Amino acid sequence: RAFGLAEYITEPQLSNELEKCIYSEAVNFLSTDLKSQAAEMVALSQEAVKSKDPIDHWVLSWKANERPTPQQASEAAAIFIKQCGLEDHQYIIGLHDDTENMHLHIAVNRVHPDTCKVTKINKGFDKEAAHQAIAIIEKKQGSSCSIIYFDRNYPACHFCTDLQ
Repeated sequence: RAFGLAEYITEPQLSNELEKCIYSEAVNFLSTDLKSQAAEMVALSQEAVKSKDPIDHWVLSWKANERPTPQQASEAAAIFIKQCGLEDHQYIIGLHDDTENMHLHIAVNRVHPDTCKVTKINKGFDKEAAHQAIAIIEKKQGSSCSIIYFDRNYPACHFCTDLQ
């Protein structure tokens, strides 16, 4: 699943030519190419034997009239990750511009790279931490961002759960 998710986030046009990623970034990896980063993410996630799938997929979306720059998307992801208590964790982002709303996919490995323990976001109240992150992003950037979905089990948009 991590390989498919990483590819979908950074190169969605490989599975759907209508999809478009205009910026991607990978943070806290040793390697520099996507396939190796996905392999790193898988290897680390397998260290957490008690957790079936510690890789989360979040999507942040901006209003139709708002066009975040790659720098704003990167900053939004960093704020989001920090608010979730996952600063040292591996994550991959992709800013997509294939719908009416620009949106940012975030795949984050909740397994800590040093302890190999799964981090429970906000003691299990991950949606609350996510909404707090959105408030911080909106205040800092002056934009209106929202959480479109959070999905631990499926990488594709049509399986999403609306958090609004």
